[in-house]
Amino acid sequence: MKKFLLYCLLSVVCGLLTVVYAQDYLFGPDDALQITVYREVELDRTVRVSSGGFISFPLLGKIRAEGLTISELENTMAEGLKKFLKNPQVTVLITEYGTITVIGQVKKPGAYPLKGELTVIEAIGRAEGFTETAAQNDVKVMRTENGKEKTLEVRIADISERGDKSKDVSLKRGDIVFVPESTITVTGQVKNPGSYPLKGGLTVIEAIGMAGGFTKFASRNKVKVMRIENGEKKTLRVKVAKINELGDKTMDVTLRRGDTIFVPESLF
Repeated sequence: MKKFLLYCLLSVVCGLLTVVYAQDYLFGPDDALQITVYREVELDRTVRVSSGGFISFPLLGKIRAEGLTISELENTMAEGLKKFLKNPQVTVLITEYGTITVIGQVKKPGAYPLKGELTVIEAIGRAEGFTETAAQNDVKVMRTENGKEKTLEVRIADISERGDKSKDVSLKRGDIVFVPESTITVTGQVKNPGSYPLKGGLTVIEAIGMAGGFTKFASRNKVKVMRIENGEKKTLRVKVAKINELGDKTMDVTLRRGDTIFVPESLF
């Protein structure tokens, strides 16, 4: 009985919080609104806020809704309808919110409602987080502002590891959050040169295996790993044949995002 009463209490509190939130919510493009006018059924309808921030309604024509709260829009419409009706009473309900989209290397890509302030990290959380091959420091927010396309870059490590919340980005309606795949490249004397997803702990020998292994012309002890570290180019040499011969896996190199493995041709 006590648990039931507690559940009921929590349900009431959550309902009240939802109502309070909805009353404070500011309309924006793509929001769908159900509008009713008391005792004027022929005027009841569902409208959507346009990209310019307006709705259309009988007798009133175009009305700016963007930036208004529920009560402000209700009052604006009621005031306008006074020219045609006696003591009009308008009720506005939100049936759909504007959305943002999360695509790429997240576990549940898709469109998500934008209710209040939502940041990039929170949006990725709604998409159930990164996949194993996500390039977490190459996240991009694609946005259209004043008819122009704009791209913002977000380094998740700066936010999650260094605690710098100022580097997170607040999203706007219509934003697309893109999480690219983290890859490495294998070139030279391998059977299937190309880019491959970087999974946790991937090593040079494993990456060469993913590329189909060496060709018969490969110089197996002169493999190079080329990477950018702190803005500078760096080359690591890996003697793959020697590692296999000795069975010493500590000589192998763990790869990082963006690494390029080059297998040169043997001269003999």
